[in-house]
Amino acid sequence: MQKQKIPIFPAISIVYSNADVNYLIEGINNLESYSIIVRSFYNRNWLIDTDSYIMLTENVEELAAGMSQITLETFWDPRSKIVVHVNNLTKEEINKVFDIFLNHRTYNVILVTNSYNDADIYTYDPFENGYCGKQFNDAKLVTSCKLYKIIDQYFPKQNENRFRNCSAKVLVGQDIPNIIIKPETNQHVDGVEHYLLQNIAEVEGVTLEFKISDIGFGVVLPNHTCTGLLAFLQNNEADIAASGFILIKNRADVFDFVYGYSFATLNVFTPALNTPVWEKLYKEFDYDIWILVFVYFVIITVISTVVLNLAPKLYDQHSGLLLQLWGFFYIGNSSVNLLKVKRLRLVLTCWIWFTFFISNFYTTALYSLVTAQVRQSQEDIKPENLQSLKPLKPCISSSIRTYFLFAFHYEFPENVPLAECNDVEKSLDAVANKKDLYAIEMTYSYELREDRYFDKDGNRKLDAWKFSSDNTFTLYLSKGFPLTKEFQKLSQRMFESGLIEYYKNFIIYHTQSAFEEKANSFKKIKLAHFKNHYIVLIIGYVASSICLFLEICVKHYMDASIKRKRT
Repeated sequence: MQKQKIPIFPAISIVYSNADVNYLIEGINNLESYSIIVRSFYNRNWLIDTDSYIMLTENVEELAAGMSQITLETFWDPRSKIVVHVNNLTKEEINKVFDIFLNHRTYNVILVTNSYNDADIYTYDPFENGYCGKQFNDAKLVTSCKLYKIIDQYFPKQNENRFRNCSAKVLVGQDIPNIIIKPETNQHVDGVEHYLLQNIAEVEGVTLEFKISDIGFGVVLPNHTCTGLLAFLQNNEADIAASGFILIKNRADVFDFVYGYSFATLNVFTPALNTPVWEKLYKEFDYDIWILVFVYFVIITVISTVVLNLAPKLYDQHSGLLLQLWGFFYIGNSSVNLLKVKRLRLVLTCWIWFTFFISNFYTTALYSLVTAQVRQSQEDIKPENLQSLKPLKPCISSSIRTYFLFAFHYEFPENVPLAECNDVEKSLDAVANKKDLYAIEMTYSYELREDRYFDKDGNRKLDAWKFSSDNTFTLYLSKGFPLTKEFQKLSQRMFESGLIEYYKNFIIYHTQSAFEEKANSFKKIKLAHFKNHYIVLIIGYVASSICLFLEICVKHYMDASIKRKRT
């Protein structure tokens, strides 16, 4: 082994099955230039990243079995440079070696075989002759080890345009607005991810072949095998999976991914209270405010009565004291006679200032509520605070449950026994039509169907509370996909230019505007429509008349009492 043959890497991984590697370790150590990682194919929890491998096996079968294991590791990179040696290898099996690496999209591979007084080096290039990384004719005999001084020169050269004019299979499932397969209107609009992929493919000169599937997103199991759409991607039956996937660590460990082009917020949706304006007005003041007003009124009344009963007693000022004090809430100085009583001026001054502030706060709140659009202040709801939603019961779709289970290891309470709760659209409908449920969904799921969640009077049926923000949408690519970096760069550029956000809003507006508008029949206004207003008015008249009658009676009684005492 010569020192100049191998360029200096941070570390070289020597991966072996049953082959003898002692001579290789000794030779590399003599170079005094490298860190060496010696391991087998079956160290599944290996967490050291390297970009160069030396693989040693006894036969092709061991290599195939070992590659099926090492490619499931978190830090496996199919773009690494790999030097392979198989001890018991015939010339007929050379192509089988490269078939193994082709199935795992690993292209930077050279095979070292024994020859007389030297070693022959083979490589392969599945991108030549327009094969697009799918197949190759025969392995190439580069030459012997004595030709080049640096081992990098034996690897096939990477052409930037090697994937141009090729095709990529895209596996998609319905997820509006990211992927739209069966549009809900008569007008078809491509989804956000479809729009993104088409633009990138046009720039890179790639043809996309879309395949529709309804088997579900799928999950990554603890052994790094996958289900659903992701299983097709892992088995190289597709190149790209696009269905509104959210970036999750265990998926990112298994696949290449394109991210950062779109984000979403998860909201908790509860039945709307639709509180009348007059209730909102009084709810602006908490219970302690009303208790304070009542207690202070009682205190002022008691103090005023005591002061008036001090010698000399002023019996004529007791007439209508309660009404006069309460009148300060409405006209500010309801009783001039009380203000003339010197002994009451300090008490009345405190009461006038109190009523002044309370009345102004009340009037300001009333004016704001009747002249401006009422907006309920939104508060965040954290997973640990879901208990605060009781007595509401969960109606959470299976996709949201799966996401939180695998992304955050968080399991929601069990759903109510309703079939509607397993579907995104139907779960929101169930919450809107029932008063004892809550759902957790993406904001855009609500925005696309927002017009459904209003009653005939234009009131909202659902209230929204922020639950989780900055969830990153992702396109998953099979590990080793040749254009991963190009896709990432172009998607980020489209996001930064605002094209993705513009197109997302376009889809939402287009979808909402295409819904059929419900015809509202014209109704003539009749006197009966104002019956509630007149009922309130009549009750007010009756109450005022009773108060007037009582005030006259009390005044007459007080005057009569004073005359009797004087006589």
